[in-house]
Amino acid sequence: IGQDFIIQRVQRVIDGRILCIDVSWFGSKFRVINVYCPVELQERVAVLRELQPPLLCSKEVILGGDFNCLVNKKDKQTTSTVRLDSSSEILQNIIKDFRLRDAYRSKNPILPGYTWSNGRTHSRIDFLLTSMGLQVVDAGTTPVFFSDHHKIECSVTLKDIIQKGRGSWKLNISLLQDEKVVSEFRVNSTIGSP
Repeated sequence: IGQDFIIQRVQRVIDGRILCIDVSWFGSKFRVINVYCPVELQERVAVLRELQPPLLCSKEVILGGDFNCLVNKKDKQTTSTVRLDSSSEILQNIIKDFRLRDAYRSKNPILPGYTWSNGRTHSRIDFLLTSMGLQVVDAGTTPVFFSDHHKIECSVTLKDIIQKGRGSWKLNISLLQDEKVVSEFRVNSTIGSP
């Protein structure tokens, strides 16, 4: 990629579950977060809760991986009743609170886009989510020979450069009670890259 692409920081938030990489490309800053959520509900909920601190940044975000939960009931085709669990609710709130866009769904509003199947049940449990400063140009899914999951492919461009400066800023003060958020803020502000 050349000298214009610089990896600034790599952080294993949860070893084997959440990897966070800060990069710079032609002066634009990005945070790429890869997620592999457990199948077991309580473990999945714990991993999803650990996603919030790394999302607190001023960079464009690309968040993707195997979330092992649905965002919408329509993301699953099965003969039984589809129910959303508490991990789905947490993921929906992350998408809403951090203003993330579902890259696949933004370009394929009607196609199901299932990313996993066991032959009887088809689910969309893998997602590629982007911050609003990134324009999704194209997105799709493709089966791969080495996994029972399809890969998600996405092309993005930067929207117009947003000038950041003085303005309104709100803080949910309950976050100040969350030790993980406070710790992450201290680490990021110390190195000058929140």
